[in-house]
Amino acid sequence: MQKSNHLSRRTFLAGAATAALAGAASRALATTDATPVTPNPAEPAVLEEFPYGDVELTGGPLKAQYDRVHASYLALSNDRLLRVYRERTGRPAPGTPMGGWYGRNGFVPGHSLGQYISGLARIGRTTSDPDCHAKVAELVEGFAATMGPKDVVFAAPNAQNLWPCYILDKHLIGLMDAYQLSGVQQAFELLPRVYHGATPYIPQHGHDRIGKSKPPYDETYILPENLFSAWQLTGDRAMHQRAVAYLLNRDYFDPLARDQDVLPGKHAYSHAMALSSAAKARLVLGEEKYLATIQNAWEFLRTGQQYASGGWGPNELFVQPNQGKLYESLTTTHDHFETPCGTYAATKLARYLLRATGESRYADNLERVVFNALLMVKEPDSNGDYFYYSNYAADAQKGYYPQKWPCCSGTLVQGVADYVKNIYFRSHNGLAVTLYAPSRIRFSSTARPSPSNSTQPTRNLKI
Repeated sequence: MQKSNHLSRRTFLAGAATAALAGAASRALATTDATPVTPNPAEPAVLEEFPYGDVELTGGPLKAQYDRVHASYLALSNDRLLRVYRERTGRPAPGTPMGGWYGRNGFVPGHSLGQYISGLARIGRTTSDPDCHAKVAELVEGFAATMGPKDVVFAAPNAQNLWPCYILDKHLIGLMDAYQLSGVQQAFELLPRVYHGATPYIPQHGHDRIGKSKPPYDETYILPENLFSAWQLTGDRAMHQRAVAYLLNRDYFDPLARDQDVLPGKHAYSHAMALSSAAKARLVLGEEKYLATIQNAWEFLRTGQQYASGGWGPNELFVQPNQGKLYESLTTTHDHFETPCGTYAATKLARYLLRATGESRYADNLERVVFNALLMVKEPDSNGDYFYYSNYAADAQKGYYPQKWPCCSGTLVQGVADYVKNIYFRSHNGLAVTLYAPSRIRFSSTARPSPSNSTQPTRNLKI
């Protein structure tokens, strides 16, 4: 076959970025040219993420959606969000009941509070919006007031719809982001209280989730990523130990590391999201098998599960590959991709893989799912109606999920807040551009800032 001389968009972008940055950094590096560097023992990375606040969107469709989501979640009533927690304690609970999944008698009462806090903290740090930080602080304080002397951290009045691991995961990321991004000291103080308050309700060891609706319903294996992070922040060794106990090695990570496709039949979003726990385990435990786990899983997703949009999981399940099941699903269901949740899992996995390898194929896939999935969701309304499933059928129409405040309401704000995380990475000697979006970045021209070179000039660059 004759080699094509076609100049791809990413190759063009790489050259354009290099030219734009030549006067400000020692050398700009596109992801296609990334080379390994001496690993940091705590994080063996080829590329490094930029923190929230170093990158901002300056125009285009991503910024338009980002601004709408910013305004939408900032406008949520604190009293409404806290009502279900206050009701459990018998405290005055003003505000209209939220209903849906989130309400007192909902599927998982109070499930997404931590995600709303997390997303607002990320947006607040990125945009320097004091209203976001104030709202984060008020929500943390309001939640803390409902915990009581026994540190009760769940809103459900009974264990039937508690989902303790699922909710604990959201509480942890909300508190960590509130502390690290919005400067809420109370959030740091609550981290060990929330964890230990939840321990009577969570299992000692991890277990898998079977299919979409069969028990066990709770999800232990999405927790290790945030448990490891909370341990790194607080030094509470119990969090580290529980994170290790929740790693789903035997039934999931180890077979994937051996290049065995165990995805078919599993709940799609949960198992894609769990790969971030494997990626975090590699960084914390130093076991390289977890890199093989996420690389092989990504390849199984790409070759056997993925629609052209980058989505996967018809009816929330991974299909048997190479049997025409994905094609058949176009006419047998309208629930093709759990979009905000699935995109959040896919982009997190892509960033972990980019940091570990610097390979541009992961950026290509990230770009695909951002522009074809998350960017196209129907905008939420002000009363709990949220987009959930992408519909790829011939008669497709955008619509809201039948129940208010579903899980995708939490991952929507987190995923859109992370747009700024997807655009640039620091390489060993410059900058890697991984997503084409009007944006500005502030970064030091030194490859690895340290106390000895922290006085190096910073640059404000537009791409």
